[in-house]
Amino acid sequence: MAATHLVALPNTPHPQQAPESAAQHIRRLQMEARSLAREEVEVLVSDLCAMAERVSEMGQAGDAYPIGVRELAPHIQDDIMRSVNIIRAIMDRTSHN
Repeated sequence: MAATHLVALPNTPHPQQAPESAAQHIRRLQMEARSLAREEVEVLVSDLCAMAERVSEMGQAGDAYPIGVRELAPHIQDDIMRSVNIIRAIMDRTSHN
């Protein structure tokens, strides 16, 4: 079923609205970039938390992993969670600007 009654319209602003100035366009793009960056940081924090959980499980798996891995696991988990806390603090501080 082809829709032959549809007509493409040019991509023009609403007649009542002035076109976006270069400065407005730049500000909008910067806001979008910051929003995307914040989302990416949230994904990073989520991934790091999952990695910390995985390392914790390795440390608690008994003889399934070599002794060196089991001994390092809690230290790696602490390092990861320290980084997560730093990232969260930075994001909290920058979200108020």
